[in-house]
Formats: sequence, structure tokens, C-alpha cells
Amino acid sequence: ADSASVNIYQSLFPKRQGGGGGNASWAMEKFLFVGIYRDNELVESHPLFPSIKEIECNTDYSTSVHVKDLSKMALHLFITNLLEYTNEPEAIRFLSDSVHERTRGNIFFVLQFLEMLTATSILQYNSTSKRWSWSESDLAEKARSTEDTDVVGLV
Repeated sequence: ADSASVNIYQSLFPKRQGGGGGNASWAMEKFLFVGIYRDNELVESHPLFPSIKEIECNTDYSTSVHVKDLSKMALHLFITNLLEYTNEPEAIRFLSDSVHERTRGNIFFVLQFLEMLTATSILQYNSTSKRWSWSESDLAEKARSTEDTDVVGLV
């Protein structure tokens, strides 16, 4: 995060006034801010680290939600529903297993990988049959390839 982003982030959350339990007054009555970061990358030297720690310690309205990687089964259900294969979930098993193998269930990488599969026409929607289809051999090749590793940030 650059310093301008950090300054905006800090200005969104007022500090408590005094040492008591009351919150500082807000110009807005209702406000939802969603900040996303990888906690394993937010080390003490990161520009956002002090701001996040200050918000956690000095506000009553901060909630952290830790999102874990999807299990193989959860990812299978996600892709089954996403591609509307709920009546035949086993038909999508190879696809979901390949996606999990490549992304390890990280939802950000899952979405990036699915986008890449559609952009390269490995995963295609057939408007005639109104179904998604894919080539298992092309998918297996893409899931194993190291060439696209940097595209989705995987090791």
C-alpha cells in the first residue's frame, strides 16, 4: 500500500476520545469498510501494519474475518454450483480436482485460474447445449504447467 492509501485508511477510523469507552463522533451514521489483506504478508514493517493494529486496539467497531483456503470438497461444491452442474456433480470432478491442485483452494487464485481457463478457451460455454465444457487433456496440461505460475502467483 502506498502512503496515500494508508492515510485514507487511517482517516476512515477515528480514535477514541479520552481514555474511556466512548467512540469519537462520526460524520456518517452508517459506514461499511471492507479491507482485504493477506495476514501472512502483513509484517511489522508493512505500511498498513500500524494502522490496522491501531484500529483493532482503539475502536469498538472493528471485526476481522480470517478466510481459509477451500477444501477439495468445498471447491468441488463451489464449481459445481458456479457452472450449474448440481444434477451431475461427478461430471465436474476432474475440473474441480485440477483447479484445487493448481490453486490449493485459495479463492482468489481459483477465480483467477477459472478466468484464465475461459480466456484460453479451455473452459467454454456452449450456448447451443447451454452447458460448460472443457478439454480434460488441455486442463491437465494447464494445471501442471509452470509457465502460468506467475500469472496467478502460485509456486
